[in-house]
Amino acid sequence: MGKTMLAHAILEAHPNCQRYFISEKESLSEKDVVDLLQEHNALIIFDSESLDDRGFNNLLVNFDLSKKNIICIFLNSFDDVVNLLTFNSEIINYAIDGTLTGKILKKDVLAINEKLNLLGIATFNEKNNLLDNTLRIANVYNRKLVNSYTITSLEELKLIIWILVKNKIYFEEIVILGMAKEYKKIVNQFSPFIQEENCKKGEIGKHSAIKVICNGKLGLLQILSAYIYPSASSEIGNRMAKEHQKNVCQAIYEILLSFSKIDMDYVKEFLQFDKLNDIFSRVYSELSITSMSNPNRSTSIKYGAAKFIHNVYANENIKRLKANDPNYWLQRAKSIYITNNYRHAGSRAEILEAIDWAKKAEQDSRIRVDNGETKYFRTESNAIMQIAMLYGRLAKLYGYTNNDVNELALEYYYKVFSDTNNISATKTLLNHSRGTEDFTKFVNRLISKTDIVGPEWSQERNYLLKIGLNKDDYFIYHDRKY
Repeated sequence: MGKTMLAHAILEAHPNCQRYFISEKESLSEKDVVDLLQEHNALIIFDSESLDDRGFNNLLVNFDLSKKNIICIFLNSFDDVVNLLTFNSEIINYAIDGTLTGKILKKDVLAINEKLNLLGIATFNEKNNLLDNTLRIANVYNRKLVNSYTITSLEELKLIIWILVKNKIYFEEIVILGMAKEYKKIVNQFSPFIQEENCKKGEIGKHSAIKVICNGKLGLLQILSAYIYPSASSEIGNRMAKEHQKNVCQAIYEILLSFSKIDMDYVKEFLQFDKLNDIFSRVYSELSITSMSNPNRSTSIKYGAAKFIHNVYANENIKRLKANDPNYWLQRAKSIYITNNYRHAGSRAEILEAIDWAKKAEQDSRIRVDNGETKYFRTESNAIMQIAMLYGRLAKLYGYTNNDVNELALEYYYKVFSDTNNISATKTLLNHSRGTEDFTKFVNRLISKTDIVGPEWSQERNYLLKIGLNKDDYFIYHDRKY
């Protein structure tokens, strides 16, 4: 009813136009759409569901700017825009392309910000959608805004985590996860951040008729963060955090288990470190929001979630399920590298354990590549890069006094940089804040102390030194073509 009232308000605001309102109950043929566009100085409003893929395509292809018509289309979500446009991807060359990721157009953001500035309210960020912008600003004035949304069951966790990773979930996926009976209640509970809607014709060929989409990612992230990182710092709060984090691990395990005999690759994102770090980041916790909202903050803003993600990988159920997957061991090694703190006594032992895991990923990937599973070629290359980074860190922990470790670091750095098929991974290493620092220190130590590796490693040593030296014989990286 709200959309209909808004549509009539728009029509009433343009009395000098020929006005047409196409309700969702009407069905227009392709010819009807073309005929409507032949009008001059007309205001045509299409309600949601009144245009199918072909009608939307015809509208965009046949729209004539010289006729001075105004077209207004109501859609349930930005997801609808993507579905309609995918009918013919060649038409995506208009300003509407900017909305495909759910963003507000820049000119609209400027207009909104002009009003907000006059009202003395924080402005919109054009990188976020409307709901996320509204919530972000509301957090400044009331950081407990999403406190009424609380996660109370494993099914809620599974649905929220899935949507944060995939942005949407189709009904057949809901069935596989065993939530066909509960999902509607969960959608209603976490509305408007998630919403159920009908799939378009272009989707129904591959999927069921129903899906649940994400309207406001920021809201869901805050709700999940409040569950994982309770603000209470008491003993009770700490026990609650441990219990909740254990439940999150169980939810991820059940997602993986549900697809283990169907298509495990389809859910591989649920164990990718970078994806999990985005979703479980502490930046969305109430403590961090409080700090960001206070200009005179005395507490620091917390960002990453590497420690928690390490616990996800260490979960016994997940480990048993994924033990034969090279990507699992690679991601687990990566979590150790990122969480490693060279100041505590166990740092060397942790790095050595992570090296074993990364080497398992390398060797198991090579076996699979040799057996024709070429998709593991990238896993092998990434594992070699991770081993190099780990040995570079270990060499630093030893103060570059352990020649055996120095030579292993040199061996794997050389493997990374000399592989012409691994240029993208090489640039990732050089542009990664932690990896770059360890690598640069290692190479500069090769320059200042030539005896930290044996003379038999001169070829590999000289290769690395040629990557970038300045006039003072100090290593710097120049982005160049290999």
